[in-house]
Amino acid sequence: MLLTRRALTVAAVLFVLVSIVGLLKTRLAPAEWLTLGFDPGSDVVPLAITQHIVLFQFKEGTSSTTIKQITSQMLSLKKTCKHPSTNQPYIKSITGGIDTSIENAQHGITHAFIVQFYSPEDRTYYVTQDPAHALFKTSAAKVLETVIVVDFLEGVFTRSPLSGLEEKEKGGAAGDVHQAEVVDVDGDAQEEYVPERFDVETN
Repeated sequence: MLLTRRALTVAAVLFVLVSIVGLLKTRLAPAEWLTLGFDPGSDVVPLAITQHIVLFQFKEGTSSTTIKQITSQMLSLKKTCKHPSTNQPYIKSITGGIDTSIENAQHGITHAFIVQFYSPEDRTYYVTQDPAHALFKTSAAKVLETVIVVDFLEGVFTRSPLSGLEEKEKGGAAGDVHQAEVVDVDGDAQEEYVPERFDVETN
């Protein structure tokens, strides 16, 4: 009788130990815990980032000091541009640099910037209303020969035929997913809706 009780006790202890070891292995296995909380069947789709591409051609004779000042001011918009409702910076990121292409297809462009926004609405506010951005454009326009601006949503490559008309009527509302502007030497823009203009100065 005593042996039977001991056997049952040992069996119970072994069962508990095996269960604990199995649980620990499951918790510690990278293949298991890395996917905890991940539901492959979830309908949640991450929001697309709005990309705002800005290309500059500085006027001939612009000093390196001035170029450094303007490009630094462009990058600092990440901090100086603030949302009207939160009074906090709302630009996701700004990166940029001087052209290093070897394809000889720059058409005079010397510097490029990528400005990322969390939403088209933030981009639209930046382009049309943000006072810090407006002040920068006024300053930069004095030394810029050409400005090219292209916006897009990550992963969005088509739009309905009516979307362009809707954008013009709304003045660049949230549905605006593509836009482009080229300002030539005479300061004339292409016949295409773009809410942002640098109004480069010509002498």
